[in-house]
Amino acid sequence: MKAVLLFCCEGRVDNGFTFCSGVSNQLLDFEVITHTKNYRFLIEYIDQITKLFQGPCFDGNRIMNTIYKAYELEYLTDELYRRCVDLFQWHKRCGVYLKLQPKE
Repeated sequence: MKAVLLFCCEGRVDNGFTFCSGVSNQLLDFEVITHTKNYRFLIEYIDQITKLFQGPCFDGNRIMNTIYKAYELEYLTDELYRRCVDLFQWHKRCGVYLKLQPKE
């Protein structure tokens, strides 16, 4: 699949005060992992749980479960997983989401 998994926040402005202008971080390039043993399982997981083929997922529990599943399947390093947990904690008030973005 020629797509990447992005972990993003929408940003937050309150009464003209900008807390965050939004971020987007690439977590996974599906084209790179196509031939790994857990690839199909991960694709089915994101299809059934986060429903990313239908659009972005804004549900915090599903987001973190999906990120943890990618980590558990060894697609994310310890450091990247910790960064995702931190981003979630720091930006959950902004409106975090996961999305698939097609590669050109």
